[in-house]
Amino acid sequence: MYTPFAVNKYSWIQIAEDIIVYVDYRPDNKISECSNLEQGDWGLLAGYKKISVAKPKESGGYLFTTQSCLFKDNVLK
Repeated sequence: MYTPFAVNKYSWIQIAEDIIVYVDYRPDNKISECSNLEQGDWGLLAGYKKISVAKPKESGGYLFTTQSCLFKDNVLK
């Protein structure tokens, strides 16, 4: 009997993205250092004044980008 390895709406790529985001990234309300994450975004500090952002897509999975981290106070210069 043939059993497909990927469910129609959920591919192996989306499963890998979910694992990466849930293990390494933090929800927008858990990254206190950066004030420029939008609601629903996941962030990971990726160097000095940089943040990797995982933005959920409506079709599933994430869009990964790198942005400057905007701080609420100007402690780091």
